[in-house]
Amino acid sequence: MNRYAVAAALFGVLFFGIALTTTGAAVPEVRLTVDDVTVSPETPTAGEPVTIEATVQNSAGSTQAVEIDRVAIVENGEQLVDATGIGSLAIGDGTTVPLTTTFEEAGVHETTVEFTGTDEDGETVTVSQPLTVVVEGGAPSIETRNVTAVAGAPTNLTMTVGNPTEATLRNVVVSLDGPGLVGEIDRRVVPAIDPGAETPLTFRLRPESAGETLLETTISYTTAAGTEATVTSSEILQIRPREDRVAVRVTTQEPAREADGTDLGVDVAGILDQQNDDEQSDDSDTGVRVTVSNVGNAPITDVVLDPRAGDRSLGPRPVTDVLAPGTEESVVVSLERTPAAEVRFEVQYNTGGNESTASTVYRPTPNQGAVTVTGVDLERNGEDLVITGDIGNRGEGEVTGVVVAVDEAEGVSPSYPARDFFVGSIDGDGFAPFELTATVDANATHVPLEVEYLVAGDERTETARFPVEGATETGGNGGPSALVIGFVLVVLVAILTAGGLWYRRS
Repeated sequence: MNRYAVAAALFGVLFFGIALTTTGAAVPEVRLTVDDVTVSPETPTAGEPVTIEATVQNSAGSTQAVEIDRVAIVENGEQLVDATGIGSLAIGDGTTVPLTTTFEEAGVHETTVEFTGTDEDGETVTVSQPLTVVVEGGAPSIETRNVTAVAGAPTNLTMTVGNPTEATLRNVVVSLDGPGLVGEIDRRVVPAIDPGAETPLTFRLRPESAGETLLETTISYTTAAGTEATVTSSEILQIRPREDRVAVRVTTQEPAREADGTDLGVDVAGILDQQNDDEQSDDSDTGVRVTVSNVGNAPITDVVLDPRAGDRSLGPRPVTDVLAPGTEESVVVSLERTPAAEVRFEVQYNTGGNESTASTVYRPTPNQGAVTVTGVDLERNGEDLVITGDIGNRGEGEVTGVVVAVDEAEGVSPSYPARDFFVGSIDGDGFAPFELTATVDANATHVPLEVEYLVAGDERTETARFPVEGATETGGNGGPSALVIGFVLVVLVAILTAGGLWYRRS
């Protein structure tokens, strides 16, 4: 063999060895692959949680195990969410890592799933997979206005469903459910909710027992893209024990009186009726008003009043079909042909299927007192108005706690120093003077006076009105009133008398 052949053989052996060495170095010890990536829900909505599950595999062609240090979701170089300390993967093993994040804006989001690990030689191993996520507009918003209920009683829950997106949401279905809740009206359908609009909805549930339960609200809807979506929320519903309490009270029914107060300076009946026209009765002169109040926390139904004089019923009469908590209803009962010393007013009502009663006893008080405004005089100086007069008791019984005050009206307002005047007690057929001050302008036509007083513990409020046009004009800058002048004169007389006595003794 010549020297050229030997050189060629040596070159071939060397080339083959170099090739083997280079090929071995190019093959990695660990081969990671991303086998699968899923998005749940498939069509996420803006602002709502979305879970991305990525599966990574340590290929059977690897020669080493690998430690998965970190998995991350990245968008435009910014990390959205990551997880660390996943664990070790042997050759041929795989693992699925769930990552939950939110996308605040609707649209197409180009993201990347990145896996980072370390092999047995301490070398870093990475693998990534691009992922496109299409995000729909935000889900409907919901606001609950009432989160309390009463055991055994139907409870109205008012909710407001809103559309926070810039597109119309259609076929919106809202349903309520929860342990121990009987749904009388537990599902509402809204055909469409415009962008930025809100729709109030009322549901009716009946809790079976007191305590707490989980109220679950489910909203299904169709997005502008035609995608059907569902969102669920939950909150704790407080359920109070049922309390059935009914109060019955009786007040006297005063007859209506009209007044215009045209004759100033003379007696004015002047008390305007404080009852509504639909509350009047032909028997109001000899009748009483019976008021039924629901002071419990659950509605009552089929409320009927049965007044009884001794063993005799005066005739049952309906009050109302339903009386909600915190409300009251009244009926007027004539006692003209009832000479009994006392009358028992018994109220029958239904509480969740059970019949109950409440009652009170009324003892008519003869010769009760009743006030009237008399001898009224108006003196005007520019915008200042002084009202003087008497509060008379036209009844035979005493009235107590009498207070007269100027009431607000168009162009009229109470003013210092006598916005109101405490009269106190007035015996039967008696009277007491008062003085009030007010401010009036060009729009003022009448001055209303409000009189509050007690008759046998029964509070009453009545109003009299007097025309400003008939007021007496006075000059000056609004000098002192007659009462003040009289007081000053008495003081001066006392001073002069004392001075005269001192002079004589000296």
